[in-house]
Amino acid sequence: MIYKNNHAEELPAQAAEARATVAASTLPQVRHSAIRSAEAWEKMAELAERPDLGREKWAQGASRV
Repeated sequence: MIYKNNHAEELPAQAAEARATVAASTLPQVRHSAIRSAEAWEKMAELAERPDLGREKWAQGASRV
């Protein structure tokens, strides 16, 4: 998936917010959810910066079928 829009610059901030939730939480379920959320935001930010990565991964997955 390629994220090219006006909100791409907000993705790292969302990841940082999720990481702050991880650091502040003492509940394992909340920590686990925040970790997964942060990883997803970081991945989206990476794809927004480098859309070629998304195309390469898609092509690799398509060739395995």
